[in-house]
Amino acid sequence: MFAAVDTTGRLDVWNLNSNTEVPAASTVVDGGTFLEQCRWNATGTVIAGGDMDGRVHIYDVDASLAVPRANDWTRLVSTIADGER
Repeated sequence: MFAAVDTTGRLDVWNLNSNTEVPAASTVVDGGTFLEQCRWNATGTVIAGGDMDGRVHIYDVDASLAVPRANDWTRLVSTIADGER
């Protein structure tokens, strides 16, 4: 899992084990403000996105995305290996 933000105020959460081209979840900050960065909490259940005005936007992450399954690491290694070929 990783998250990315952009200049349109969009925050995307990616699960490379599910899809490498489409995010698993997305949201856009009200008003489309420029998001500059994002950070996960220690358990991976919350993402904070910081905008250009100094505001912090907090998003809960569904447990189905936040909690890794037993085979997720093996699947990720396979996905990366496939991408290198």
